[in-house]
Amino acid sequence: MCPPIVVALAISLAAVARAVLAQDRLIPLDSAAVAALAPLRPRIDRADELRLRGPAGVTVILAPRLVPSGLGYGSRVGPDPVLDGRDFVLQARGPATETGAMIGVILLGFGGALIGSAFSEMACFEVLSGCDAPRLEGALIVGVVGAAAGGLVGAVIGSRFRTWRTIYRHALFVQDYRYPER
Repeated sequence: MCPPIVVALAISLAAVARAVLAQDRLIPLDSAAVAALAPLRPRIDRADELRLRGPAGVTVILAPRLVPSGLGYGSRVGPDPVLDGRDFVLQARGPATETGAMIGVILLGFGGALIGSAFSEMACFEVLSGCDAPRLEGALIVGVVGAAAGGLVGAVIGSRFRTWRTIYRHALFVQDYRYPER
């Protein structure tokens, strides 16, 4: 059995070796492409994975980072990416928190409104012998509470799923297209 100090030293050396090897991996970009991607630096640097769809095919880049000379990465899967002014799409992989929250708001908000409407209708006939506005008020109150709870629950559930989101699209045919005058 190895002493803990030996295990810690081996892990540290592996991390240093991985960092040194990762420095040599670079997708070169011209200054215009780096300037175009500069506003996306926080999204690129915090992404676990980037997917590049270009003329050479689809390449998945692990541990990406934007540096002045190009796009650095830890490792990649797929063909050598070509980013020389041709069409390409850059996608980052991240949690689906927003999508989960939206689904939760819609489902529990609508369900809450239906339940609130039904319960306020029952309360009106049983307790008050008929009333005018509580049905709408009950639907509104329970619907808003359901939407808030649904947003929170949906965000928590959605954060467990990962999805690809397009963060940059460079397409020559879109940039050169001129909209017709009306």
